[in-house]
Order: sequence, then structure tokens, then C-alpha cells
Amino acid sequence: MARKMSSGKTVCLLLVVLCLQWGAGGPGVRAEDSLDVQLVVVLDSSHPAGDSQINSLAAQAAGLLVHLLEDQDYLGLLGSGEPDETLLPTAALTPKHRKQALDTLARFAPAPDHKPLSQVLQQALGAFQSQGPKRRVLFWLGGEGGVFDDLQADHISSEIEEITAQARSEGVTLFAALLTPAAAWHTLTTETGGHCWEIRAASDLHLACLKLYQNLAQPQEVPITDSQVPLDRWVKQAVMVLTRSDPGKGVVLTDPGKARITQGTRARNIRWVAGRSCDLVTLTRPRPGVWSFTKARSEGCKAFISTDLALSAEGIPRKVAGDEALLVTAALHHAKGPQAAADLMAGTEFSAELQVHDNVLTAPLKKPHPDQGHDLSPETRTGRFPPVHQEGEGALRVLARGKNFQRLRSLSISVTPPWYRITSQTKGAPFELPLLFHPDPGHRPEQVEGSVTLKSALGSLSGILINPTPGAEIILERSSGSENFRWADLHLKGFAPDGRPLNITSGPLPLQSARRAADDLTQPSVKPDSPAEVHRENPLSLHFMQPWMWLALSALGGGVLLASALLLWRLRRQAEGFEGEDDYGGHFPTSTLRLKAQVETLVKEKAELEEALKEKQQEVKQVQKEKAEIQADLDRYQKKAQEYFKNMQDLEKKLVETDEEAKRVREEYMALYARNQREQRLLKKN
Repeated sequence: MARKMSSGKTVCLLLVVLCLQWGAGGPGVRAEDSLDVQLVVVLDSSHPAGDSQINSLAAQAAGLLVHLLEDQDYLGLLGSGEPDETLLPTAALTPKHRKQALDTLARFAPAPDHKPLSQVLQQALGAFQSQGPKRRVLFWLGGEGGVFDDLQADHISSEIEEITAQARSEGVTLFAALLTPAAAWHTLTTETGGHCWEIRAASDLHLACLKLYQNLAQPQEVPITDSQVPLDRWVKQAVMVLTRSDPGKGVVLTDPGKARITQGTRARNIRWVAGRSCDLVTLTRPRPGVWSFTKARSEGCKAFISTDLALSAEGIPRKVAGDEALLVTAALHHAKGPQAAADLMAGTEFSAELQVHDNVLTAPLKKPHPDQGHDLSPETRTGRFPPVHQEGEGALRVLARGKNFQRLRSLSISVTPPWYRITSQTKGAPFELPLLFHPDPGHRPEQVEGSVTLKSALGSLSGILINPTPGAEIILERSSGSENFRWADLHLKGFAPDGRPLNITSGPLPLQSARRAADDLTQPSVKPDSPAEVHRENPLSLHFMQPWMWLALSALGGGVLLASALLLWRLRRQAEGFEGEDDYGGHFPTSTLRLKAQVETLVKEKAELEEALKEKQQEVKQVQKEKAEIQADLDRYQKKAQEYFKNMQDLEKKLVETDEEAKRVREEYMALYARNQREQRLLKKN
């Protein structure tokens, strides 16, 4: 009896273990690239009196950063009110500190009085911890950015200059997201290497937080098109930030199996954090396929992923001059090694998109040519953007589209002033004023060489090769007749101070006439610091041709073309005469030449077909390899399913045995009970 009861306990224990194995989930998947940053967020409450929701929306936007930051990052929260509003001291984002940050933001209520802006910034700069990460970022969020006492962009107070110098010395980068930023804020952020975003509405504050996170972390992303998010089998975790179309209506997410997921859905691999303006959805080991959503704006949604198949965009400068061509490189990296990534590269299309203001440029990324560069492997894809010729903040998107996956990297690009500007001196005789290409004071390219090309309205060209001294002006002297030329184009190749190769193209810049340049007293004129910093070209090399010389050259060219036409006609007639002669007539038959040409064409076509065949074979091998991996996964799942099925059969069998044992015990008990009752009745009769 005791042995049977022990068997029943064993059955129950097996059931519990099986349920735990079936329902247990793995640990949260962390991103491959950590931020490793100290972030101090200042919640600004200096906003218009009529906007009562900005405080709560700013706190929710800051909460988005709390969720996205890693455990080893540091976070501090400050307010702009009076007295001292240290909402949360800067410390590592342990689970306890993260919970404190979320609780602090949930009950955030700004102080009625505000401190001067300089005092708030001084307090924020002192909030960083010396033992924390070396990368320090100060983020001013919400409001109007304090009061600047009528300061303009061209006249910043000494206090702001001191704060900028202090931030630089301490390695702090300033970012800001404001409703109506003052000009001084743009100066503060730009001088420290940051950026100031102007927010159209308080409900868009979280979009600035997303831009800050992208700027700092440069995470792996998947592109979102038409409210669809493609997730593949290499994605370990996906974090979706979905901006609501209507703040009062929650977002609805649909998985590849057409199952609807909302804020109230309970699943072990889904974590949903709802806000007023956006929802944060974390999917662990998501089902491969196309996920879709409704009641959200696609342009305000992002999908960050942690994946075994990553897209890299390394070596791209964060600052590029307005007259500099931008070289973009991209490659795939697989957790299984370079060979696995190379197999996927064969069928992947790479492209890049550069946007500066309203100017959008696209460029395909292809295999590098030998003349493109420096330490570029064959597995890298490269492309080059022409100079944008305008300054400002831009965005670079690098995209990889494979047969069953998509990857995206978003980078911030700052377009700085050009390396060289073209001007004319204001003193001198008419038509004899030199052209000046003088470098920007903050730029000094190295080992540059190239050419200058002048073009007239009639299409004539005049050029000269140059090898200027680094940082020196390029002076081209002009003489009588220079009014015929209307455009100048500077082409230089060299190296930037950081060692990256440069390709400088000024573009066809319109030239002012000599008379206008002489009368224009506001035209800038840069004087060389020393005679050694002036690069002057020989004036004889750019003498301009008179109209009668052009007529003579045109006549000479026409005569040459006519003579060439007559010679070709004569050779063709001779070839037709040779067509009917045999091989012994002393002439090489034209048919043989034709056959040789056909053979060469066929050989070329054969080589192209062989190359296409090799590509198809590689694709077939890749498909077979993927098929083998899928088959291995299927076999593994089938094996597990068989084991589970076998365990269930064993459990069912043991349950049947337990039921039979219980039934037998119950029958024995009933028999004993009946026997006992009979014996008691007999005793009563006696």
C-alpha cells in the first residue's frame, strides 16, 4: 500500500516538471552594442501656461529612455525649478534604480518657480559621476529652454560661453528637444557636438528621445513600411516603439499568424508598456514573419532588434564638408562566423539614403573597386554620395534587403562648411582680378592635388592641374577675355586630418564678373598669413582664346572629320571588293574577320553565362544550406515532440494504473466494510 502511494506522488511530480519545462521562458536578450553612457535628463517646466499636459508627456518621453538604456549605463534626473530639483541622483541603472526612475517620472510635478538657465546647466554638469562611463550626455527635454534675456545667435552671453567651455572640458555633449528653442540653444548644442530638435507638439517629445537613442546607440533596426514590421529567424528580441494615431486609442499588433495582440494580451514573450502618445512593445524570440499594426503612425514608429545577423556601417564620418563626397561602407556579420555572412551577402541588395533638409539622395552599394580604397574587403559593399553643397544636420540610412531578412542602420550626419570657398579680390584692374579658393579656417586637408576647370557659356573649357600647399589659398590669375567664362569647378583629392580619404568637388560655381567683383565691397577677401601659404598658378596657363581662334579651330576640326569620313568610305569599298576572293588571291577574307568577331562575341557570352551560372549555383547552395538548417530545426522539434508525446503516454499509462490501483483499493475497502457490518450485526443478535 505504501509503495502504491509513492507511485502516485511520482506521477504528480513528473506532471509538475513537464509543465515547468513547457512554460518556462528564457532570460531577456540584451543588445549586442551597449551605449556605455552617462545620461542626465533635465525636465524643463518653462512652457506656455495653456499647455497643461507637457509635464506628463515629457516625463513619459523620458521614461522611454529609461526602458531603452542598458543596465551598465548611468542615469540622472533633474528639474528646472527652484529650489534644487534633483529628482534622481546619477547612478547605474540597476533594477532598483530603474524602478526608482520610473516611479519618479510617474509622480513628477514641477516646482512653481524656476531657476536661471545658467544655474540649472551648472547643476546638471555637476551631476555626472566620476566613476561612471566616460561618455557624458546632457539632455534638456520639454519646455522653451529657459530665458536667454534677448540673446541672439551672433551675441552669446559670457555665461553661455563659460558653460560651453566647461562642457567641452568635461567631455559633455548637449542635446535638447524644445517647443520654441532660442538661437543660443542651437549654438550650445552645436558647439559641444550635440543637436537641438524643435518639437511641433508636446505629444512628439518621445520622437526626440528616439532620435537621441539612435544618435547614441546606432542600434540594429528593421525598416517599417506600410505599418508592417518584417522579423526573421535571426532576431532574438524586437523592441517596437509605436506612436499612436489617436492618444486615446491603443495600438493593435498582429502577428504572422493573424492573431491580434493588445495591451491586455498576456503572453510569456511579450511585454507591453502603454503611454499616452506611444506604446513600447518588447518581443522575445518573436515568430518569424511579417508583423503589422493599426492605430499607429508608420513615420513615428521604430523597431530595434537584437539579432545574430547584424548590419555594420563602420568608418562613416559623423561630420562631412559641404563640398566633400561621402563614402558609405556596409557589411553583414553573422554569429556563426564570416562564411555564414558571406553566403548571405551574395543575394542581398545594399543601398543608402542621405537626407539634408529637403534634399534626398540615394546611392546603391556595390562591391568595392580596387581604386576605391583603403583596406576594403571583397565582402564589403560601398557607395559614394556626391557633395550636397549645403550645411546643416542630415540623416543617413543604410539598408540591406535579403531574400528573407531586412536590416537598417540610421546615422546622424552633420554637414559643415565646405573645405574651399571661391571668391574674387576687390582691388585691381577690370578683367584682371584673380580667383581665390580659400580654405575654411576650421578645415585643413592634407596632401591634396587635383585640378581647376573653367567653363564658358558656349561650352568651352580651360583647365589646369594643381598641387596646393595644405591650408593655403589657391589663386588663379585672370587676364583680358576672362568674361567669357561663367563657371569654375574645383576637384581635389587628399586626406582629412583624421586620415580618411577626401574627394572634394566644389561643383560648377557661377563666377562674378570682374566689374561686379570690384564694386562689391562686401565680398570676403582672405589674406594669407605668410607668403608660403599662397598657392599661385601661372597666368599663362589660363589665357583665354579669342573668337577668331575658335573659328579657325572649328574649320580645322571640320576638315579632319571630312578626311576621316573619306578614308573610312574608301576602306569599306576595298573590303567589299575582297568579299568574293578566295584565300589564295593574296587578300585576307572579310568572312574570316566576321567569324573571328562572332567567336569572340560567343566567348564573351559564354563567360557571362558561366558567371551567371556560378551565381545561380551559389544561390542554390545557399538555399540548400538554409533548407538543411530548417530541416535540422524541424528534426530537432520533431524529436522533442516525440519525447513529449512519449512522456505523455507514459504519464497516461501510469495514471491508468493509478486509477486501477485506486479502484482495487476501493473495492477491497468496500469488501472489508461490508464484512465488518455483517460481523457487527451478528454480534448484536448474539
